[in-house]
Amino acid sequence: FDHCSHPGAMEECGEDAEALAQALAMSVEPSSVLDGNVPSQTALHNLAAVTPTTPISSAVQTLRKNDLVALADAGTIQVISTLLKNLADSPTEDKYRKIRLSNNKIAKALSCGGAEAMLLASGFSKGDGILEISGMHSDEEVAASAQRALEALNWCGPFLLSAQLAAGEPVRCVCTLPGGGLATGAMDNVVRIYTPDYGTPSQQLVGHERRAGSDGVLALSTAAGVAPDLFSGGRDGKIIQWRDGSKAEAWAAHGQGIQGTNVHVVSCLSHTADGLLISGGWDKTVRVWDGPRQVQLLEGHSVAVNAVVGLPCSRIVSASGDQTVVVWKEGLKQHTLSHASPVRATCACGDHHLATAGNDGVVRIWNLENGRQLAEKKVVDAYILALAFCAVSGEIAAGADDGSVVLLLAEDISTTSASLRVAGTLHHRAEVFGAAFLLNGDLAVACGDSNCIVWTRNASRCAPVGIRDQYAAHLQAISAARGAVSGGGASHGQSWNFSFPVELSGRKLRLEWNRGEQAETVAQRFCESNALDVNQHRSDIVTFVTQQQQSAGSGGMGAVSGPTGTSGNDFTYPVEVADGRRLTISWNRGDDPQLVARSFAQQNMIGPDELPAIVDFVQQVSGVQPTFAQQAPVPSPAAQQQALVQVMEMGFDEPTARGALQAAGWSVEAAVQRLFG
Repeated sequence: FDHCSHPGAMEECGEDAEALAQALAMSVEPSSVLDGNVPSQTALHNLAAVTPTTPISSAVQTLRKNDLVALADAGTIQVISTLLKNLADSPTEDKYRKIRLSNNKIAKALSCGGAEAMLLASGFSKGDGILEISGMHSDEEVAASAQRALEALNWCGPFLLSAQLAAGEPVRCVCTLPGGGLATGAMDNVVRIYTPDYGTPSQQLVGHERRAGSDGVLALSTAAGVAPDLFSGGRDGKIIQWRDGSKAEAWAAHGQGIQGTNVHVVSCLSHTADGLLISGGWDKTVRVWDGPRQVQLLEGHSVAVNAVVGLPCSRIVSASGDQTVVVWKEGLKQHTLSHASPVRATCACGDHHLATAGNDGVVRIWNLENGRQLAEKKVVDAYILALAFCAVSGEIAAGADDGSVVLLLAEDISTTSASLRVAGTLHHRAEVFGAAFLLNGDLAVACGDSNCIVWTRNASRCAPVGIRDQYAAHLQAISAARGAVSGGGASHGQSWNFSFPVELSGRKLRLEWNRGEQAETVAQRFCESNALDVNQHRSDIVTFVTQQQQSAGSGGMGAVSGPTGTSGNDFTYPVEVADGRRLTISWNRGDDPQLVARSFAQQNMIGPDELPAIVDFVQQVSGVQPTFAQQAPVPSPAAQQQALVQVMEMGFDEPTARGALQAAGWSVEAAVQRLFG
């Protein structure tokens, strides 16, 4: 791609250069595409408004049906882009207004479906062995149309890494801004605004706060318009309306007067077709706002609302953990779309179709008019947390908690059926929480590694090759580590000096490393290979690894020899503690490691700061599954019942609620986070 995208590149193509320098641009519909009153700088808005029935968008969708490898081998996107760019830059040159079809390079490029259609849609007419532009169009019209078609190609070809936009904590949401650029919301309570050049944030909006020990901006939305306000919603229960970088309004949106845990959380935002704000929350409701004034309350879900979408004709869609998606019309339920698992994400695919996805890793397409499911496709063995649709290319991006974004094309859509085809997959270093197609065709992805990753099909916006290679190498290392961990290490040809089964955030995993590795390196690899938040877990993992390394050596609470076996106990070890004393610790199989540690510490006047190391040592030797943090005492049956009731009040059945609480150590906050994300 880079080869033909810079001035003078055509000079390197030999005999093909003259033919490739024959230009193109214009539409077969001069009244709609060759409008001289539409300046090229508004092309982003124009492309966003293109419907699938226009010649250019139809050509784009046909191009997208080609295999990406075939497109690359034929050089289709490169050749067409070069022809368009030459014509947009030099519309007065006659040689750019004619294309010889006998040229081998051009013939190969146009052999892919949609390639010739793109040129014809841009204003070329087909003659005897040539494509040419009529002289009836002015140079200005030709240049404008060429630029329009060139930008339409942003929706074709493979995505390449464009930018990595860093935040202080995991990025939970992203939205496109009507004037270009994007906004992100992160778990550090900050909203960041980026211009289309994806540099450092042009603004950092601070207004959300910690509540009930939790942080995070979970949702962003803007309405259609010239310079609309930006709205953010978070775990503090507030919706903030931002205008020109300042807080214009802020209000408590959900959970008022409702009993329950975390019912105040604002989980999702969208806008109606006429510009009103829609919010969904953990209080199971959907609300519509005119500024801070609530104008509509929609009740009917039995579990938290995870996603909302505004549609034409006064319709609103809400997706919930209760395994349903509801289509509302004028405040009433029009359709209830049943699913097999909690629904995490939804997006409109035009005015009449809807995509949904959730915990089962399946993407579904629905007809909004009759509520009928048209297609479904299992794309990942993971939770799908985000969906985005591109009207120009017809693509659906499905982001999952395994770090993948699967690109799908909805094809052969009718009132009764459709098909879904996987067009490609983009990989990330951590879970994907949000996705948005930008106005320039790029794709922005909100990631759990504290970055928003931007992908582009435009060579001029690609990151330098070295950065792209570095990112690819990092992903390969993560993939290799995941394979080793999931396979237990040795089965994949990897042997480990240390291997521990661990449970973290309710997941049963295996932490493995070799003697001599830095604890930081082990923590980084473990988090990345298991799509865990490095910032959240690094400290605990480093502490655990360090303790185990010390236990295997001579420092800290470590074994200095094998078990003595002379005390009548199942386990007896000489150990060296932090102050240098050499002592002996003994216990029996089945003893509580924490009670063993406390008793040993009391007998030997060892400070409480060494207790975690002693507990971990006892667990390691006993073969008990360790945990990274000191476990809190098991709550009383009465306290367990109270926690169970709180979670069940949020719409979960008893087995689900109990399982989440047990996995979370009976912490209601942690259980809710586990259930809702």
